[in-house]
Amino acid sequence: MNCLRPHKNRIISVLFVALLALGACGADDPPGNGTGSGTSDKTPIGLTAPEFCAKCHPQHYDEWRTSMHAYGSVDPVFVAMNALAMKQTGGKVGQFCITCHAPSAAFRKQTPIGINAQGDHVMPLDLENPIITNGVQCITCHSIEKVNATANGQLALSDNVLYGPTATAEALQAHPIEKSQTLVSSSMCGSCHNVINPAGTLVENTFSEWYNSKYNAADPTKRTRCQDCHMPSYQGRITDDSAVKTLHRHTFVGVDQALIKGFPGKAEQAELVRKLLRGAATTTLERRPDVGDDAIFRFSVTNDKTGHNLPSGATADRQMWVHIRYGACSEIKQGDQVVGYAEAIDENKKEAVTDVSGMLDDNGDLMDGLHGTPKDGDPQLMLFNQIFYGGPNCPKQTIVPPPGACNPVTFPWAARRSEDYLIPVGATRYRDYHIPRAKLAAIGGKACVEARLLFRTFPQHLVTELQKAGVLKANALEPLPVVEMAKIVKQF
Repeated sequence: MNCLRPHKNRIISVLFVALLALGACGADDPPGNGTGSGTSDKTPIGLTAPEFCAKCHPQHYDEWRTSMHAYGSVDPVFVAMNALAMKQTGGKVGQFCITCHAPSAAFRKQTPIGINAQGDHVMPLDLENPIITNGVQCITCHSIEKVNATANGQLALSDNVLYGPTATAEALQAHPIEKSQTLVSSSMCGSCHNVINPAGTLVENTFSEWYNSKYNAADPTKRTRCQDCHMPSYQGRITDDSAVKTLHRHTFVGVDQALIKGFPGKAEQAELVRKLLRGAATTTLERRPDVGDDAIFRFSVTNDKTGHNLPSGATADRQMWVHIRYGACSEIKQGDQVVGYAEAIDENKKEAVTDVSGMLDDNGDLMDGLHGTPKDGDPQLMLFNQIFYGGPNCPKQTIVPPPGACNPVTFPWAARRSEDYLIPVGATRYRDYHIPRAKLAAIGGKACVEARLLFRTFPQHLVTELQKAGVLKANALEPLPVVEMAKIVKQF
């Protein structure tokens, strides 16, 4: 049943307070519909707040509250992009963004679209309303009856039954619960980690990348699911008084990080992101035959440790690139054996190191041919991402566009087609970098080349465009983190 009328936001806030007053596990009136032992129909399951779940499942709650699922609807970049989408499409974008950033709220019609005094379409997000502000919350995943399609949050949610991976007798005493194979399948994740925009353009493809990879083995015992990497297992207690068994982390580690002050567990989440990215690929750096007066250095990246493309997700925003530089270096020894090299470079003396490619301009942008100053300032750049194209006469992906019909666009709702510069599962990509031999010789002593594989979830120019559009405040975000995925220093 649908327990809420679209405009009654205050009802949820009142129920949220009531939930907190219900007390710990074993209270007389846990959320339910009267179908299980000790339950009542006072509070619809679909309105259960994470703080109530925390009374019995504090470990899961403490992990979730630091996650990008909890951050989904309070992320200033999401809020800004959703607002700009409303304005630029005249509201036609509808629930496209919010359906996956706050599915429970969208499902229960808590995110209506209106028109402001300036005549712009808007979706006011009441962040005092917990069903909105909690983003992808406990009840979102644990009330999924079925996945209608692996795209755009096409889910069926229940107001009456919780779903879990086991549904033990002990759990049934606390609340109505049914065992769900959907909950432990990759298709549940695919419901929001494949995204098709209103124009029919595929703008996120993570689930399909996994589905078509070797990790989706026909034999379920050999299959690596999304949850195996992003919800790793550990031994623990699902409630404080339960037996120790295999559980799964609810940090939902990926590549995004919270960029607002006061969000819980930022340092811990950042470290999980770094660990995940540092184990995502294999990199090599080797000297190749010279070409003319240039020494040639080949840097390669192999996507042999990740269950989808690298990078993946919102790849028009993602940036994974290679930073190459050279300078003096010193040996790293274990006893008498040289085991590696490290820069003997004073970072305060920039003349001691020379960038070859992958440096940021003064605004923090890569000079990728579309952005940065100058745009063509880095001709050797190896950048992995996706580019959107749009325009009034730009045809869809399946039609060859006439010359000049399609231009690069930043935002997913404006995309009519896209080009991928990603590394598929199992594939290797490389670039040969040219460095004048004379410059290496001029260093004297031990000359080294350093190659770093770097990553950030979105570029500075995206932030700048949102700020210029008036939908993102200048101080809304902390500095954009750049994660070092790999680093190789070699003497040549």
